[in-house]
Amino acid sequence: MKTLKSTLLLLLACSIAIPMQAYDFKFEGICYKINSDGTTVYATYEQKGMPSYSFIPLEIDFPSKVTFGGKTYTVTAIGDSAFWGCDVIMSFTLSPTIKSIGDKAFYNCQGIKNIYIPPTVRDMQTEVFAMCKSLQHACLNHTPYSSYLDGSDNMGWGIFNSCTALESVTIGPNIKKMTGYEFSNCTNLSEVICLGDYAPTAQSSTFNNLSKDKIYIHVPVGCKSSYLSHGWTGFSHLIEDLPTPSDKGDLNTDGKVNVSDVATLINIILGVH
Repeated sequence: MKTLKSTLLLLLACSIAIPMQAYDFKFEGICYKINSDGTTVYATYEQKGMPSYSFIPLEIDFPSKVTFGGKTYTVTAIGDSAFWGCDVIMSFTLSPTIKSIGDKAFYNCQGIKNIYIPPTVRDMQTEVFAMCKSLQHACLNHTPYSSYLDGSDNMGWGIFNSCTALESVTIGPNIKKMTGYEFSNCTNLSEVICLGDYAPTAQSSTFNNLSKDKIYIHVPVGCKSSYLSHGWTGFSHLIEDLPTPSDKGDLNTDGKVNVSDVATLINIILGVH
């Protein structure tokens, strides 16, 4: 009986000491998990509950395709907590096949300074970039679908919570609602650029613990009343100085969505309104 008890204790100790592998394979240093469909994968962590990736490139280009065991898979998502606590990442680029970014995917990544989320991303979950204390500039141009029960197009709850170095955020025209605490404790935030002629509904907690008189809100010409009626109240500087898109993505209002709109977007991010 004593021998059996000792054996069970040893097995328990081993199970605690050796974490379960969370991925199916690695490709160019990144861990991937195969989805149930057998054809797609998502980027994930090395070990759950532990900071991952001490030895990966400072700049990551997430590919559209990866190969393993002679088979090619399509990368469709960045999984929950995939790069949690990974301080070596300074920037990343998402391939067009990536449609979803999971809960806390880049939580507490202290090296990231700038981010751009392209229109091909459809779903951003909670606190994706929270606690990224070196993050200074962010542009969210994704096209969310109805991922919440209320059927709204959401920005992502607490997405930048406690990003204390964050100075400027650009919100794309397809985001229709805030769900709460997006900029909570972002004490250095001074500028929010809203590209949509339809105001995304802000919550009372969206700008939690911030001084609204120090933040400049830029919105399209003729849209100030829409923002005021959708929760963007109490700001001393809510300014109509952006072009009003005639179509989603048509930032220079030429009736087309093309590469010239990218140049317009860059100018907006750089403050050349």
